[in-house]
Amino acid sequence: MSNVIVDNVQAHTADVSFDWDLTNVLNGTQKISYLDAEGDLQTLNPSDIEGMCFQIAVGRATDITPSDRYHQQVFSAVPDFSKCGASGSVNDANLTSDYYQKIFGMKTDQDGTSDSADIYAKTVSYQSFKRTASGSFNEMSANGATKGHYTIPLIGLEANTLYGNTVESNCQDSCDVANQVASFRSAVEQRSRELYAQGVQSKTKIDVRRLQIGIQLKVSNSSSYVEQCNADVSVTDKGTCRFIDPASYLSRYGNNLPQDDSHWGDATAGWAYVPDFHTMVEPTPYSSSDDLPGKLKGSVSVDNGVAKAEQQTRIYLKNKPSSTNSGNMFWYAYVYDGTPKKINGTDGSPYVIVKKDKSGRYYVDGILPKSTTGDHVISVVDKLGTVCDWGTVSVVPSDSVLMFRLYNKYTGEHFYTSAEEERDALVKIGWRNENLGWVAPRQSGVKVYRLYNPYVTGGDHHYTSDEHERDALVKAGWRYEGVGWYSGGEAPVYRQYNPNAKTGTHNYTTSKVENDALVKLGWRAEGTGWYAVM
Repeated sequence: MSNVIVDNVQAHTADVSFDWDLTNVLNGTQKISYLDAEGDLQTLNPSDIEGMCFQIAVGRATDITPSDRYHQQVFSAVPDFSKCGASGSVNDANLTSDYYQKIFGMKTDQDGTSDSADIYAKTVSYQSFKRTASGSFNEMSANGATKGHYTIPLIGLEANTLYGNTVESNCQDSCDVANQVASFRSAVEQRSRELYAQGVQSKTKIDVRRLQIGIQLKVSNSSSYVEQCNADVSVTDKGTCRFIDPASYLSRYGNNLPQDDSHWGDATAGWAYVPDFHTMVEPTPYSSSDDLPGKLKGSVSVDNGVAKAEQQTRIYLKNKPSSTNSGNMFWYAYVYDGTPKKINGTDGSPYVIVKKDKSGRYYVDGILPKSTTGDHVISVVDKLGTVCDWGTVSVVPSDSVLMFRLYNKYTGEHFYTSAEEERDALVKIGWRNENLGWVAPRQSGVKVYRLYNPYVTGGDHHYTSDEHERDALVKAGWRYEGVGWYSGGEAPVYRQYNPNAKTGTHNYTTSKVENDALVKLGWRAEGTGWYAVM
């Protein structure tokens, strides 16, 4: 691994790119060794190598409470090049807010006092995590090449923070080895002992950092290495058996392989330092939506014109990102509820990711804050804080139900349903999707019943919250289809009747304008059928 570069540095993300070359490994010039069950040194057959796994290890300790003895459960998670394929790993697609904080957030391990514990410190505050990317040669390189260039998006970073590698006093030699688990731990412990020797026993700021990238080899299931690993009862996580660290020895050893610790040979062949970099300061949003650029008004939209608080919302952007926003676009979104509140990513991240759908529309997915309901302005800004799109969106409580409205031009019937599957099925057979009818509560004490008349041409539906009306229609031959939704909220849903129609005789709307227009055309106003959230 070589030519490690960090670019596209933002407040919480950066791109780490590097060159990798497995040519000498695959042609047998550079051998990969491992110990068999008897402790003898074996050589991995190059034909057993199917792919690779890249792994970035991030470590940053910021303060410590020194001690003169070991403490249990302190510094319990440090960055390392642990085996790829381990169970319990979380893919980006499965990240949630809880996972995000657990994996990427700052941790403070507290005193658990034990003579058989981890480190000479009562507390350590630190951030540590790993990022991995693995696959076959075809997946990780162009046309299955044996060398190439690769980029891993590094997420989970703290804003306005220095990342990289520190070299501690009296640690140059031990810190320049491949096993950075020990070196990072040793560096923190050494700093703790130094401070304690100076009489420091209270929490003190420190700066110990590690940031490295490594490569592991993905091995065929039929290889002797994997078979041996699967048979080893001490290996509890069999998913790691498919990967091997490239602890290599060079062909210069010939057949005279050393039988001490140096049999692993050039142990640094499989990893490299990542250059130091400093993350950006997170942009500051406009304090008031009144200050947003007027020319961009209305350039934000959401499906059905309504977003639910605390649930995933897709926010569409009318404007194409400028050429200055290249690479992975980690942006920021805010909803104005008096003051701007951040819209977190669906994975709990403090940013949203700009993507493009199949139709070419740009969008971001985010989770709106819990307390935000009503009509509010949403703005989306790039990494520099430049407003790119904004507009007004109706936000409803998370437990609301969206009621879809459809129209059959052949029968004149309006149909209402909360089921997206039913809506989509009707659209496929010719019904016109009129989008959102209203928003209903998830549940309330007032039910709205759905009935169906199979005896008129094309059929007809009726909806009522009146049990007596429901029962009367059932007696007259209508089919009872259960509870359609619930009534609740402050918005009246007006009901109109067309005495001249045989199907589509009733219409329901929250729009007073639509209600009055139909009455002028001869429909009969029947008052409020039920109530809606909006």
